[in-house]
Amino acid sequence: FVVLMLGLARAVMTIFLALVWKTELKMSTMEVAIAGAIFGMTLEIVVFFLAKYISPFMGNYWMLVVAQLAMVVRCWAYFFMPKSHDWYWLVYIIELLKGLSFGMAHSAAIKIANEAAPEGLEATAQALYNSVYVQLPTIIAGLVGMWAFHQFKASAPQYIFFGTAVISTAALVLFFVKYSIEGKIRLKFWSSLRA
Repeated sequence: FVVLMLGLARAVMTIFLALVWKTELKMSTMEVAIAGAIFGMTLEIVVFFLAKYISPFMGNYWMLVVAQLAMVVRCWAYFFMPKSHDWYWLVYIIELLKGLSFGMAHSAAIKIANEAAPEGLEATAQALYNSVYVQLPTIIAGLVGMWAFHQFKASAPQYIFFGTAVISTAALVLFFVKYSIEGKIRLKFWSSLRA
């Protein structure tokens, strides 16, 4: 469920964001390419490179929570962002959150899937993770987005981003509560106060 919710928000952004950049922010093809290719991937590469140091420090479940938090901030930022080319430079800053979210989620979820898999089924667990993070969310986001465009026409992107932001925020709260109850995430200062 955690991975599915991360994947849904990622899929919505992947499918509809460039369209919004072009139509509502009037970004040029070059500006869209810079946003997606350079700013969208820069922090992702850094996180992948540092994941072997981040994971032991934070733990895989904290990495998933941080990934979802970055996605929530990204969704709300696009919902509230002024729809004017004057503000297009904000896209570059917001897209850094994509790299943080994807890098943290992918690094942690692969490890969790591998650890949860019975011996000899590690590849199956990775395929299941990929299906829930990429394929299924892309289908759901595409179908819901298509329905939204038929229902709401030009204002569909606002409804899509609002819905994604609300669902992502609710999922973040749910993840945090669930992982806290299960003891998979703990705040270090809280543990030291109790000791």
